[in-house]
Amino acid sequence: MELLVGLIAQLLFVAMALFLAILAAFFGAIFEAVLTLIGTLFGGAVMARRSGQAPAPVRQKRRPFWRYVLLVPLVVVLAGLFVLNQFYFGPTVRWAVDRVANVTGYTIALGTVEGDLWSGQLTLGDLHLVGQTANGTAADVTVGRLEADLAVLSLLTPNVRLDRLLAADVDVAVQRVASPPSSADAPRKDHGGRRFTVELLDVTNAVMQVEQPDGATHALEIETARVAPLRSNWAPFDLLFRSNLEASFDGADLRVSTVKIAGDGRRTELALDRMDLTTLSAFTDAAPIRWFADGTISARMQDEWRRDDIAIDTGWEIQLRDAEIGLGNVRGVGEAVLARALAEVVDARDGDVELAFRLQLDEDGFRDSASGDLTAWWDAMINGVAQAVAAMEPTAEADETEGRLRGFTQGVRDVLKIERDDL
Repeated sequence: MELLVGLIAQLLFVAMALFLAILAAFFGAIFEAVLTLIGTLFGGAVMARRSGQAPAPVRQKRRPFWRYVLLVPLVVVLAGLFVLNQFYFGPTVRWAVDRVANVTGYTIALGTVEGDLWSGQLTLGDLHLVGQTANGTAADVTVGRLEADLAVLSLLTPNVRLDRLLAADVDVAVQRVASPPSSADAPRKDHGGRRFTVELLDVTNAVMQVEQPDGATHALEIETARVAPLRSNWAPFDLLFRSNLEASFDGADLRVSTVKIAGDGRRTELALDRMDLTTLSAFTDAAPIRWFADGTISARMQDEWRRDDIAIDTGWEIQLRDAEIGLGNVRGVGEAVLARALAEVVDARDGDVELAFRLQLDEDGFRDSASGDLTAWWDAMINGVAQAVAAMEPTAEADETEGRLRGFTQGVRDVLKIERDDL
């Protein structure tokens, strides 16, 4: 389910990445101008000191004059920023857009521009971006309106902070290309990038349409998404447990509701209704999504916690219907163990599987519970790991290895004093 919500994060980040690039270029140009001005005014004195020239003696009566001279850069900078903000704000932002376009190779068009340099407020209208990613995927992005309250000085730090970000009428069209066979097993590189935190994100009417290489089209639609906060490095968690979300995948509804409760806590509920498992393959090829060749998924989640008495109550229920697993899409030994174990359970249940668990923590300690199908999957995984170890180590016995694994698991439960109840 984290993967599912992560897909929504990708849609939201399309607008965020472009927006931050424009802001960085815009304010970066201002800071460069300030540094250039200071360097021009004081460069001569600095070079003279480095060359060993002694500064000319300053008479007592000239001190007031030098005090005024030292104020010149500040006055010039403030005056320049005032003129820029009052008369050239729009042209400067458009220049920043052109700069981003030249660097990225994208075609970017911008309609209206409003904002204020001092407060960090910026509003962009009719933003349109067209380009192609490094792997050949074509993207066409339109943002009807983008409003932000930016902490300007945070652009000088690795983590950009926005107090508020509103995006409306976001339309993303993606045309995927077939990946080379060798790229499937290639390790993915994290290209990094600047992190950001949005204290309040409000998105309305956002749509992502993905066209597969075979011509099939799938759609992710977000009616409303309100997240507080949204952190780039914790996006799936924030979207699951800090949001109010109304979305759908090819018509399958996804709803997330989060409210504050007594005890300085939160309660989150999630509901997903009969989504086609193969739909997700249009948006991601990550495990375990690519294991499934057919079937639907429904899910329910409730999570509640309170800080005052350190209480947690979280539970998940995932229903697979008419599920089929294709082991041909499994990569690596670890995935093979997990996928084969799940395939055993799916085949034994004729494709209809109930995976559910609940974890509670309060003054009485830990308690957990699991459905029979989830327990069967766990048992099959333990057995699969034992068989894999025995195959790689001739002196290891599968039964003995399995016994040790189960003993270790029980030992952890004993240390944490986790009580088990059956669902």
